[in-house]
Amino acid sequence: MPKFKFHQVFWKEHSKDRDQFAKTPPQLLEQLTKTYGTFDFDPCPANPTFDGLEVEWGQNNYVNPPFNDLRRWLTKAVTEYKKGRQVIFLMPIRIHTHYFLDLVQPLLDGGEVQAFILRGGLVFQGYQTKTPFGLMYLVFPGGYSKATPSIQTGSNEQQTTPPRNELDTRPAADQEGPSSLPPGSPVV
Repeated sequence: MPKFKFHQVFWKEHSKDRDQFAKTPPQLLEQLTKTYGTFDFDPCPANPTFDGLEVEWGQNNYVNPPFNDLRRWLTKAVTEYKKGRQVIFLMPIRIHTHYFLDLVQPLLDGGEVQAFILRGGLVFQGYQTKTPFGLMYLVFPGGYSKATPSIQTGSNEQQTTPPRNELDTRPAADQEGPSSLPPGSPVV
């Protein structure tokens, strides 16, 4: 019964039209900026004055698209990536969908794109409850290369993924314990 009530509260608070332009929490944007550099373009701002599907994107893009139109936004993200632009793309974990299997899975299989699961849910700005579905972000690295992107760590070493808990949105006390993913899994 409590789970059902939670979903009722979430969906009552989240209207479909309003949700399509929900703002990313500043803590997540800060962590993504630290990891992937300053974003110079947001094709999906909260109050758009242009159509992000129709304009050229910047060199380093953060995309929190309308979740009801992911196929078109993923298609545009892949197009911009193939022009050499970096795209960080927030989306629900919907890896079973045709658009994910058609557009993203081949790039993941080829090592061109990386996917990272955000643990612990996310409370978007202006909301009181977390999404009742999991979220992930995709990294389409700039330069359109089949090489895995590297992240400078401040030393002479490089790492290919952010530290496991760096983008974990759960409270610190909940972050301990083994991962449910097998070692070496590309989805972290």
